[in-house]
Amino acid sequence: MTSHDGYSEQDLASMEGPRGLKEKGSPAWCWQTVSALQTMWKALDLDLDMYLTTWSDAESFAIWEKIPYDNPYGTKDAMLADLELGDDARARARVASQALVLPPLQRHGMSQHSNGGGYAGNLHQKRRNRSEYLTRRIARDHPEIHERMKLGEFTSVAAAAREAGIYPDKPRAKQVTVNGDLDKMARRIRDILGADEYNRFLEIASKLEE
Repeated sequence: MTSHDGYSEQDLASMEGPRGLKEKGSPAWCWQTVSALQTMWKALDLDLDMYLTTWSDAESFAIWEKIPYDNPYGTKDAMLADLELGDDARARARVASQALVLPPLQRHGMSQHSNGGGYAGNLHQKRRNRSEYLTRRIARDHPEIHERMKLGEFTSVAAAAREAGIYPDKPRAKQVTVNGDLDKMARRIRDILGADEYNRFLEIASKLEE
């Protein structure tokens, strides 16, 4: 993958503004479509409808034939493997595989807010810990739903948790002060959301003017 000043093609695409303002099928649009898919795929509560809609866009323009610019993936499967993405079947398999291997939570086991035994405290790991906790809790308290998880009925652990009447905590709200300094406010929003979600925010904001 080519890079410029240490930034990858994907990084540069995210810096060029929201996906909705890019020409569909262009390399920058393709990379930003990938970024949107990656963000959704990593989420504990996968929004499958939005994810599949974004995949439909990707397939319409065969983005794996266009990126990376100097050496395209060539096939959808090759891109899936390299970018650690998946489809509907893989989403269900991901939930099922976790349900199959994790033991039920013990009555005196770790709490919902535990870090799961000393894992590194990054965001991806926290999501994994929460996902594991919910799977183990469902196995203990709702064995019938746990069996359905193992059979591949759910595309996310959070969906199974809601079916069981368990609602994962929402992240603590972060505030942005409106003080007239729009540049500072924009940087604060970007810091809170991260590059991918920030670009999705800009894309949504651009549609409000339509």
